[in-house]
Amino acid sequence: MDTFSAKAREVQRTQSANAAKEDFRSQDDIMDYFTRQMVDQGYNTYSRGSSAAARRSTAESGGELTITDSFGFVEKQDPSWGPGSSKVQIAVDEKLSRQQAQLIKQENARVMKWKEMLEEFPEKKHPKLKTRARKGIPDAIRGYAWQILIQGPKYLDAAVGGKGGPVGGRDKIALFKALMEEQADQKLLISIFKDVTRTMPEHIYFKDRYGDGQKALFCVLKCLALHEKDTSYVQGMGYMAAVLLTYMDMEDTVACMVGILRGFGMRDKFLHGMPGLSKAFYVHLSLLKKYMPKLSQHMLDINFLPQTYGSQWFMTIFSCNFPFPCIVRIWDIFTVEGRKILYRIALAVFKLNEKALLASDMEGFFEILREFQKDIEPNLLIKTALSFKFPGTLIDKLEKEYVEKPDKEIQKVCRME
Repeated sequence: MDTFSAKAREVQRTQSANAAKEDFRSQDDIMDYFTRQMVDQGYNTYSRGSSAAARRSTAESGGELTITDSFGFVEKQDPSWGPGSSKVQIAVDEKLSRQQAQLIKQENARVMKWKEMLEEFPEKKHPKLKTRARKGIPDAIRGYAWQILIQGPKYLDAAVGGKGGPVGGRDKIALFKALMEEQADQKLLISIFKDVTRTMPEHIYFKDRYGDGQKALFCVLKCLALHEKDTSYVQGMGYMAAVLLTYMDMEDTVACMVGILRGFGMRDKFLHGMPGLSKAFYVHLSLLKKYMPKLSQHMLDINFLPQTYGSQWFMTIFSCNFPFPCIVRIWDIFTVEGRKILYRIALAVFKLNEKALLASDMEGFFEILREFQKDIEPNLLIKTALSFKFPGTLIDKLEKEYVEKPDKEIQKVCRME
C-alpha cells in the first residue's frame, strides 16, 4: 500500500512538473510573440502607425460598444443596457451650444500658445512656461509637450544609432529597433510579463490580455531594461511607461523613460538597495515635520512608515492608484519643475486629510489614504500642493543633510531593507 502511494505521489509530482513546464513554455511563447510582433511582423505599421488618440477613444469589441472617459478608462455601464438594448448611451447634439463652442475656441487658443512656447525649447524657456504648466497642458498637445520638455533622446546611449534625434539627440528609432532584436534574460522577461498583464487594466488600451497595449508595454519595458544596465527592470517602471504610452508611440516612450530616469533624478530610486528612494523619504518626512509637526510625530508614534505609501508615490510620479486626471496634471508640472512637485503633492495629500489622520490609528491611515486617492479633484490637489512655498534649494539641503548629518529619528524609518 505504501509502495503504491509512493508511486502515485511520484506520478502526481511528475504531472505537476510537466504542467508547470508547459505553462512556462506558454509564457515564453507569448513573450516571444510580443517580440516577433515588433521585429518580424510589421514593426513600422505597428509602432508608428497607430495613434495615441485612437487608443484613448471609444472602442468597439465583440459587437459591444465600450464607453470610455476622455482619457480612455472604461466607464461603468448601466447593467440594464445589454446587447440588443434600444437605449442609446451617447447623445450627440447636432449643433454645439454657444458655451461649448466658446470652450473649444479657448482650448484651441491654449494649444497654439503651447505650440509657440515649445518651438524654441530648451534653448529658450518661455517666461510663462511654469505658470501654464501648473494650469495643465492641453490634452491635445500633452504627449508632444512631454516629449519636448523631457528631452529624452539626448540621454540615449550612443552605442546604437547616432545623431539625428528630433531634438538633437540620438536616433531613438534605430535604438529601439536594435534593443528589440537583442536577447534578454528569461527571468527578466517573465518579471516584465507578469507586471504588464496587471498594469492599468481599466484602460481600454491595456485591458485586453495579450492585446496591443500589453504588447507595446512589454516591448517598451524590455528595451528600457536592456538600455538601463544599472537598474534593469524594476517594478514601478511599468506604471510610468503606461502613462506615456497613452500619449505617444513606443520609441518615444522609451526615450522619455530614459530621460525621466537620467535627467529628472529618478534613476537612483531604482538602483540596487533603492538609495534614492530612502533619500526621497527623508526629504518628504523632513518637510512633513516642518509643515505638519503634530501629524509627523503621530505617524512616528504609530509606526506608519513611508515605505507603506511612499514607494508608489515617489517611484512612479504618482501614476499608481491616483485618478488619471490628477496623474497627468502632476506630470505636466513635473516635466517643467522636476522633483519638487512630488514633495508638494505628498504634503497636499496629508494636509487635505490632516484632521482625520490625527485621530486615526495605522489601519485608519490606510483606509483614509485609500479612499482619498480614489476621487480627489485635480484642481484642489494642485492648488493645495502649490500652497507650500519653499525653494528648491531646501530639497538640496535636506538631501545633503541625509548623507552628512541626518535627523536620526527620521533616518531610521527611511531605510529600505
